[in-house]
Amino acid sequence: MCIRDRSNAKGIVSIWDYIKGKLVCSLQPGSTDTTISRLQWNPHRKDLIACGSNDGKGFILKFNEKGKLDIFKRLTHGGNVNGVAWSLFNPDCIATACHDSFVRIFDISKSQDPIKVLKGHKAKVYNVIWHPCFEHILASGSDDMTVRGWDLKKDTSKELCGHTSNVRGISWNYEIPWILLSGSWDSKIHMWDIRSGACIYTLNDHHADVYGIEAHPQRPFTLATCSRDNTIRFWSIELSLIHISEPTRPRLTSYAVFCLKKK
Repeated sequence: MCIRDRSNAKGIVSIWDYIKGKLVCSLQPGSTDTTISRLQWNPHRKDLIACGSNDGKGFILKFNEKGKLDIFKRLTHGGNVNGVAWSLFNPDCIATACHDSFVRIFDISKSQDPIKVLKGHKAKVYNVIWHPCFEHILASGSDDMTVRGWDLKKDTSKELCGHTSNVRGISWNYEIPWILLSGSWDSKIHMWDIRSGACIYTLNDHHADVYGIEAHPQRPFTLATCSRDNTIRFWSIELSLIHISEPTRPRLTSYAVFCLKKK
């Protein structure tokens, strides 16, 4: 059975068998006027789902023996939870992005309180993602128009400045581990060298807010981006590298565009 998760403005998490088109189960973890802002399956444990809501709560949901969803744990926050991201290395570790400008790290095997609070952003944090290769590295994007790379071992962060509006989509390149991409309401996509903090390339093809960036799971240099300009764009990234440590001169080609019509 293939299932997917879905959130909505009524605060309901729904699990669907999308092949059969049938609802498997649903749960309203918060109040009726709550909006579920983000959902993510645990990549290690398929019985756990994390979700964030606009009432200042983060929830860990778990399938019970009857195949229904229960609230497994409530996570303490100081504002709306805009982003959730499970660690790719530790099944009990999750990061959240919050309205109060903080990124929080939780160990769900311990307390409902965070084990670490990352401070540095000056406005709402909308998104957070773990590095696919290094378990102590993550990135976040904020309405302060910056991206931050966080090193949990060193307790340091690096601020990436260049966008002129709220940052939304962020994505690591899992083939070249020091490359990070970010999309913003300024309609631009920046490619960053996280080692130096330098922007090494800027894409200007979108004409409105960029909300999402995702790499192909088998082809790390193929990207998809979505925007409020009603398009989904697909990109081929070609990096000409003589040595991996030298500055890069990337060339990005948009080879397909899908236009989404408004109803």
